[in-house]
Amino acid sequence: GDVLDVDALSFAERLVHAFRDHREEIDGTLVDLIEGWSFQQMSQTDLNVLRLAVTEMLYEDEIPPRVTLEMAVRLAKRFGGEDSGRFVNGVLGTLYRRRHPRTAEAS
Repeated sequence: GDVLDVDALSFAERLVHAFRDHREEIDGTLVDLIEGWSFQQMSQTDLNVLRLAVTEMLYEDEIPPRVTLEMAVRLAKRFGGEDSGRFVNGVLGTLYRRRHPRTAEAS
């Protein structure tokens, strides 16, 4: 892959710190979104992609939520299991629709 530049490293650091500072809320959000699965049942790849994407969607106003969703799905497809992309898309799509009901209706 490409070498990360200073901006990319700064972004990654902000995400990690935001997750650390808001882990309880982020995990609570995921528990509400994921029906029928516990964190122990999920692949660690899917869980970590979801945690970072939810962090980004809740705490990074500069990144459009749809971009976050698309990038998370790509990561899940690339590094997760056979159904990871669909699973991540479903969870994050639900969060997006809850947070942006009017925008979600228009698409």
